[in-house]
Amino acid sequence: MIAGAPLMEISPTGELVSYLADPHTCGIVTHEARYNSASDASNPTVLSTKESVRYVDGLSLPQTGNDIISWNRDAGTYDVMFSTFDFLDPVSDRGYLSDNGMNPYTDDCNGTETSLSDWTHLNSISVGAFDNYIISVRHLSAIMSISQATFEVEWTLSSEIASDFTFDSDSTKFFDQHAVIQSKSGDLMLFDNGNARAQYQGGSDFSRGLVLTMDYENKIASLKSELVGAYTDHEGSTYQLDSGNYITCFPAGDGGDFNGWLPGGQKEGYASETKVYEYDADGVEVSSLATPYFEDTPYRATPFSTIGGESILYHGA
Repeated sequence: MIAGAPLMEISPTGELVSYLADPHTCGIVTHEARYNSASDASNPTVLSTKESVRYVDGLSLPQTGNDIISWNRDAGTYDVMFSTFDFLDPVSDRGYLSDNGMNPYTDDCNGTETSLSDWTHLNSISVGAFDNYIISVRHLSAIMSISQATFEVEWTLSSEIASDFTFDSDSTKFFDQHAVIQSKSGDLMLFDNGNARAQYQGGSDFSRGLVLTMDYENKIASLKSELVGAYTDHEGSTYQLDSGNYITCFPAGDGGDFNGWLPGGQKEGYASETKVYEYDADGVEVSSLATPYFEDTPYRATPFSTIGGESILYHGA
């Protein structure tokens, strides 16, 4: 998907199979397009999120939250499953980026030029390991588990709002994350952008691939693995390979010379490459890939064993 453009299903050979047009009547479909393995196998749906704007008593600006939607590819329609307004309070549940977000918004819902507060900025939803959905609420530095059966909140892990879990160390806390996945064992994998880190902890800016071990009985989130890199203020991902290694994508951000990855002559403060790392559980690099970008940065780096049914016949040394 492309933010603000239709959701599209494309065949491995590039043909358009189905799409969901986004009429922009009030907020855009954005950030996510993920197969919903919890849906009916005979007509599987796709999970995504759509901006939702509401006026809230006690707040001067309209608030942009998020609806979580399910796209029916056969019908070309979507249903709203739940909304961040269902279980989060725009007055009391706020993070640093809720009022200091990067995106300028105007109130397209009523045709005015009223500024909006980018309150939640939900940027990923995926099927969890325990009959749940895992959502990433970036501007609250929050990860939430939602019941598939009732759409009720099961737990919240956050560095900024009320959290059901504590962290084993302050250094384990994440800020303004992207692309959260729950593994079969219950670990959480994410890209920790760290936008608000200096506001809470001081020090210099950095981003990292982060894997957390979750003790669901004692409600403790502990550092399992990390790969620290250049500060990347938005986008990014961390996933696990079948080998047990991890891959983390550092999209080009505002990290100055981006740790020396820039070619000569590139304007300082602007990067021209995305870096993808493979590393083991101890954070030791196994391999890396640098890719140039043109008009925009890649959003994630997602591993696939096959795209069109290919198989490996020979893997040379």
